[in-house]
Amino acid sequence: MLKDVMDYTQIESELLELELSTFKLSEVLLPVIQMGKEAIMEKKLAFVTDIQPDLPPLIQGDRLRLQQILLNLLDNGIKFTEQGKVCLRVTGRCITAPQWQLTFSITDTGIGMTPALQSQIFEPFTLGDASNTRKYSGLGMGLALVKQWVKLMGGTLGVSSQTGAGSELRVAIPVTAIAQRPEPAPSTRGGAEFPYHTLVVDDAPTNQKILQRFLERFGCTVRLANNGLEAIAQIEQHTFDFVFMDLQMPVMDGIEATKIIRQHPLLGIQPVIIAITANALGDAKNQCLAAGMDDFATKPITSEKVHELLEQWGRPNEPSDDRC
Repeated sequence: MLKDVMDYTQIESELLELELSTFKLSEVLLPVIQMGKEAIMEKKLAFVTDIQPDLPPLIQGDRLRLQQILLNLLDNGIKFTEQGKVCLRVTGRCITAPQWQLTFSITDTGIGMTPALQSQIFEPFTLGDASNTRKYSGLGMGLALVKQWVKLMGGTLGVSSQTGAGSELRVAIPVTAIAQRPEPAPSTRGGAEFPYHTLVVDDAPTNQKILQRFLERFGCTVRLANNGLEAIAQIEQHTFDFVFMDLQMPVMDGIEATKIIRQHPLLGIQPVIIAITANALGDAKNQCLAAGMDDFATKPITSEKVHELLEQWGRPNEPSDDRC
């Protein structure tokens, strides 16, 4: 919740800027779809995806913000749907080559919204009436962040809903289609590309699953901790090559945990500690480095960024065999 408020404040203060990169659209959609399936299974809902087949596979835009927009929209649809289904639809049209407009919509069969609520659903601290505030957790910041991110990207928002009959939230975002992209050189390492022992420290299960999936894809073994105190306990029992550390967590935050780890008298081998945070301000990065962290990455993290960090900090040293 605090992270959402901080992000919103930074955007309102014009402190956040777009981070443009070239990426595969599938790299954004697949993790979102996977997390949607996992969340919907818990509520026994149906999850439908409808993706236009001729969309440009390679685009330029702000990958991190785009993925977070989709996650926030999907989370909203799932949260307010108790039965039925949630649908993710992705369409697009070429404006003038290479410029495209991609439209992402989340349709649900949930509680729906009154006309009055539709007019303010993208405003901060909006959950509907008092009964919704009691029933559904959160500060109502997710869609407010979506509004600000979409505005930053030069996109538009739309909502259609009927009380008791579900809702559709949609965003249209301009992107640039890229003709081709050189494939990365194949790894020369035999077997798993990065057979490192890693610890993911984050209080959000969804963030844990994303990072765990990426790390295991590259050959890493992964253990999980929910806060800094649990991380210290894990490090006292096992030896890790990498620790991916969230900053803001209950019980003990990432900064304090890192300071303790770096000064721990019983740790013969110190891990590489990477800060993973939604706070992209320069002061946050400086605090991480001053605490003893080795590097800094912003959320939502991508598989390419994880690969880059493993490549940068993991070689040429090989992991030892007597690990966890």
